[in-house]
Amino acid sequence: MKKLISAFLCLGLLLGSTSALAAEKTFRSDIFTYTVSGKNATIINVEDMRSTVSVPKKLDNFTVTALGEGAFGGSTIIEHVVIPDTVTSVGDFCFAYSNSLKTVTFPSTLETISDGAFYHCEGLWTITLPSSLKTIGKNAFGRCSNLTAVTLPSSVTFIGEKAFPTTEHLRFYSKENSYPYTYAIENGIGFEEYITVTLNGKTIAFDQPCITDTERFRTLVPIRAVLEDLGAVITWDNTFNTARIQVKDIKLTIRPGEQFMMVNDTAHFLSSPPVEFNGRIMVPIRDVMENLNGTVLWNEEEKSVTITVPR
Repeated sequence: MKKLISAFLCLGLLLGSTSALAAEKTFRSDIFTYTVSGKNATIINVEDMRSTVSVPKKLDNFTVTALGEGAFGGSTIIEHVVIPDTVTSVGDFCFAYSNSLKTVTFPSTLETISDGAFYHCEGLWTITLPSSLKTIGKNAFGRCSNLTAVTLPSSVTFIGEKAFPTTEHLRFYSKENSYPYTYAIENGIGFEEYITVTLNGKTIAFDQPCITDTERFRTLVPIRAVLEDLGAVITWDNTFNTARIQVKDIKLTIRPGEQFMMVNDTAHFLSSPPVEFNGRIMVPIRDVMENLNGTVLWNEEEKSVTITVPR
């Protein structure tokens, strides 16, 4: 089924180059079928056998530099994909109609996401694109109806027609006055300036970017992404709609909507109430970190948060 869907998606593109493809030699390694050019490999098909696929940097003696047209298209099993830092391009309709796809880890080398690359991938709800990216083709994320958060670098200089779905819940995270900012404004997409967070010198990668409480001018950060890096154990109590967090000998209890949290057995006021946003608990990071004996510095010009917490 996957191969049939992939072939259908790419038919219009391939008609003009059928004779060239027929003459191109293909190779097979594990679940990957690929072609070669010099010392480089382009993956053209991935068997739909695993929920998690980590694309290798090399297949046999060839460096994987591209994911080709329809390579993952129409998958019903693949949920998570990790792309290595040898890949510079994702081809036309590469992941199209892969509705089981939930997460994609993009490499710092990626420059191009081609037309329809993630078309109709309804399992995607948030994506973070790398700072190397320059071009996003038309319909690249078209019909991704559940996509809510897209982090785009200011390196992007072209976004094609209907590259993103026109849904009211979609929001771009980027830098003001960048090309993604202009695209968002012109296409009626929500926009928020991207906030960088570093913890003890390490930049935190978020699946849901930070948001701003515009009433109280506070930065709200996904709590799990930060605290798990400190070795915290986080559990969610469905009965009381409460997050319970243990960091060494400190226990935090946080409930969305309440403007206080419990630190061990003592209530502490929060400068902004926590909220549930895109399936994540967002908290005022300064309040939380100061109760863990940490320090938080805000840089308005760079829109960055620097956190230092003793280990």
